[in-house]
Amino acid sequence: MVTMRDLVPDGLKILWQPDILLAIQRVFGTGWRLVFESLALLGGAQITLVAVAWARWFHSRQLAMRLLLALFIGSAIDFLIWNLWPTARPDDPRLRMSTPIPISSFPSGHLVTVLTLWGTLAVARVVPWLAVVVIALLVGLARLYLGAHYPGDVLGGVVVGALVLAVAVWLWPRLRQLVSGWTWPRPLVVGVVIALGALAAAPITQPGRWQLLGLLAGIAVALPLEAHFAERLPTHDAPTATGWRRRGLILALGVAGFIPLALLGRLGKDVPLIAGLVVPILSGLWILLGAPLIFQRLGWSEEGAQAADAAVRRPVAVGRSSHRP
Repeated sequence: MVTMRDLVPDGLKILWQPDILLAIQRVFGTGWRLVFESLALLGGAQITLVAVAWARWFHSRQLAMRLLLALFIGSAIDFLIWNLWPTARPDDPRLRMSTPIPISSFPSGHLVTVLTLWGTLAVARVVPWLAVVVIALLVGLARLYLGAHYPGDVLGGVVVGALVLAVAVWLWPRLRQLVSGWTWPRPLVVGVVIALGALAAAPITQPGRWQLLGLLAGIAVALPLEAHFAERLPTHDAPTATGWRRRGLILALGVAGFIPLALLGRLGKDVPLIAGLVVPILSGLWILLGAPLIFQRLGWSEEGAQAADAAVRRPVAVGRSSHRP
């Protein structure tokens, strides 16, 4: 297998040597493994689901879509590079290794996720840019300590992630303008085509990477359906829950929806079709279709709360204007 060490100039080959990894492991010792494994989750696949669910349930449909755009562009670039230039993971016998990962080492998918996910939140002014920098440093250090990447893989992930973020920021307003003129059922047709394309790619993709295809299929169908039906659901005259109580109810019901999916995934963990495709498809449908519609129907959604608040304020404003001399 070719490594990036074979492709870079001699002056950069040190970035694909185990010396820096060994030094980091000597400095921190063995007691920090659990800490660094936890920090690495900030750039893992699980955090993307949590972030998209949080964005849709507690913020807005638009923010969730911006996250998905950046994350899927980043994942597509990752897969492209991994397959065109497969790079070996660190394998020095002196290293204390994490669990073997059957995916190419360059670029670091965790760092690409950090830049695309947290960077998109920073662009949307949800988190400060300082948080993105700190998370990137912590996740990068964690991946080096765990022996999952060479320093060059981590730096490559930062560069690729930053480029993907720039592309997503440039593409987002143009994509919104493109689809703004679409009428029903065109969005659903496009979504179904994307979903079928994702599922058609499964036979030529390793089963360990099916989760992304399944999630893409579920999301592609869920987004147009949710936007279509959300416009037709009745809104409440007043919010049925507000503040932290509303957020608590959303969180409780949202997490409850994942319980049967988790059970299904556990029962079918040895069946790639179930664990790799069915559960991710259903997860995408729940996060972006089922849960938001239920929240809106109950008067808990962010959009529903804003609409209800506007409905409450409107008569007050009219009443005030009618009493003007």
